[in-house]
This record gives sequence, structure tokens and C-alpha cells, in this order.
Amino acid sequence: MKKILKTTKLLHIGMSVALIVLTGCASIVSKSNWPVNFKSNPPGAEVVITDNMGNEVERGRTPTTITLKSSDGFFSGATYYAEFKLKDYEIAKKGIHADLNGWYFGNIFLPGGLLLGMVIIDPATGAMYRLAPLCTVNLNKVER
Repeated sequence: MKKILKTTKLLHIGMSVALIVLTGCASIVSKSNWPVNFKSNPPGAEVVITDNMGNEVERGRTPTTITLKSSDGFFSGATYYAEFKLKDYEIAKKGIHADLNGWYFGNIFLPGGLLLGMVIIDPATGAMYRLAPLCTVNLNKVER
């Protein structure tokens, strides 16, 4: 009987520790890297993605999907800029800004979620932010 009580107590302690350690709602059910579909009308434009410091992150040709990090550091959502170029068309630029992930607020309902999830885990992993799944531009023909 003592062995069963000891095992049950250890199980409860283990589950409590696991709940505290794993608390971070957005980190559990969401992600911190998001696929973004880049499209242009007409298609075939070169798209160059830069970060908020002007450093090139990735490039491709539309339509393309590029996975981007949603965080730019602790409690800082990422900002990117997409520049679309196609011969005989004007260059188009579009900003991509991370928004708060709705799952981040799920921490309110988890034990330890307010402190660990909202203040430490989700901000550290970047899961507190999300990026929109689509970035589309209409290119204008150059007037000659």
C-alpha cells in the first residue's frame, strides 16, 4: 500500500512539473516559423525578402512559398519587406509584419501560464507572433 501511495505521489509531482515546464500555449499548439505564399499578378516576378535591417533573407520567383521566422527577438515581432520585380513592370514593395498569435492568450487558462507561458516561453520561442499566410501584389505595366 505504501508503494502505491509513493508511486501515485511521484506521478502527481511529475505531472505537475511537466505542466509547468510545458506551459506556453502558443509554443505547444502553434509554431514560430510560418510559410508565406508570395504571389504576383502577373506571375513570374522575382521576389526578394529583406528583414527590417535591410539584410536579404530569401529570394524566389512568384508564385513561391518562403518560410519566415515570426519573431525578431524576445517580445519583438518580425518585420520583413518584399520587393517584386518583373521586366516591363514597375517595382512593387510590400511590408510583412508579425501580429500576435491568438494562441498566446491561451496561456491564461493553463497552470503557470501567465508567468511562464506569457512572459518567458512564448516570447522566447517566437510563437507569440504569427505571419499572414499570403502576400500578393498587382504589378503595373511601365508606361512608355
